[in-house]
Amino acid sequence: MIHQGVSFYSYQSAYRQGKIDLEGMVAQVQALGCDGVELVPPQTPPIAYPNPTLAQIEAWFSLMEKYGTKPICWDTMIFPVDGDFDHQREQLVEELRLCHAMGFPIMRIPVGPFGRGLRVDVVESVLPLAEELDVNLGQEIHAPFTISGERVQQQIDFIQRTGTKHASLIPDMAIFATALPPCLGRKVLAAGADKELVEAIFAAFAAGEDMGKFAKGLSNIGPAEELLTFAVNNMPSKRTELLEILPYVSHFHGKFYEIDENLTEPGVRFDEVVPILVRANWEGYINSEFEGQRYHGPDDPVDEIEQVRRQHKLVERLIAETMSAK
Repeated sequence: MIHQGVSFYSYQSAYRQGKIDLEGMVAQVQALGCDGVELVPPQTPPIAYPNPTLAQIEAWFSLMEKYGTKPICWDTMIFPVDGDFDHQREQLVEELRLCHAMGFPIMRIPVGPFGRGLRVDVVESVLPLAEELDVNLGQEIHAPFTISGERVQQQIDFIQRTGTKHASLIPDMAIFATALPPCLGRKVLAAGADKELVEAIFAAFAAGEDMGKFAKGLSNIGPAEELLTFAVNNMPSKRTELLEILPYVSHFHGKFYEIDENLTEPGVRFDEVVPILVRANWEGYINSEFEGQRYHGPDDPVDEIEQVRRQHKLVERLIAETMSAK
């Protein structure tokens, strides 16, 4: 059975602007009729991160009980510049213990992307502690990684070699995007990008072209650079590859950028991925992860709460349609 939750990453702008607080975000999860909570602790901290008081931890659990919600994933953001094994391991052990204290059964481990993150051997070294604390070490499949990439295979090899039940994969739904976010197109156009260039970038991405090669042939990109960089770093994985990794998947980051009033996400293929999960009888959470606020311009406001509501309705509809066709 597919369950739904919300990553508080989705409400980052409203939280930062003081339009919603921690309890308000938890209340939104309840209002959506779901129970899963995921968060990036430095971004929407439920505690004095990373050194909480006992009272703050108790208040967090009281909040979960009040709204009938539960912690699902703690998205640690340890990106050390120091590559020393002992230093990284010390940081990770502290974070793992904090994740456990806050009641999260899964901790997203940042091994990359873009050359940042924890060393693979550091992550593997804390497996005994993760098993002791009953915390799953989840490796996100996030752009520029793909399902068929080396990093994903390393995680699968690690799981198979150790036989552990405390390591997993966390696919980000954006790896299944076949079109670029319209909001990002509007943003760069409003900034003065050439319309023909923007249209060409959109068309090349939709056609599945090698965007790295496409980019090398361009000059005088100007404000379109943000769109082109996004396209180069977000080449999609094949939806058909998903079944191969499902046994290792703990949950999904339900990344999306823009859902219209007709519950259509122009790029991220929820309409193909969700039916695959339903037909495979996969059980786990899809946690909404709205990222469109980063790609809307100042004259193109977006309602994060409404966007998450639409995404939940979209997933619910796709589940129901697929179930009725089984």
